[in-house]
Amino acid sequence: MRADVPKKILQGEFDWTKEETGYFRYNGTWYHLSQFMRLPKAHEWQGYHSDSAWTGIFIRVSSDGETFQVGTYTN
Repeated sequence: MRADVPKKILQGEFDWTKEETGYFRYNGTWYHLSQFMRLPKAHEWQGYHSDSAWTGIFIRVSSDGETFQVGTYTN
């Protein structure tokens, strides 16, 4: 929920979004679902976000869109 995100983060990193949901914190970093690229349906994860050329995180969203499963990947 947007209300859970610190105002400093909303005004800085997320000043471009006004959505009320889709925010989450993972390993000390705040993310929004819109930052993730979709993966093909055959993939076990639904999306990914690259942190660098070699690392990033995968995400899986529950059917109700309220909970997220997140995991780190490295090449």
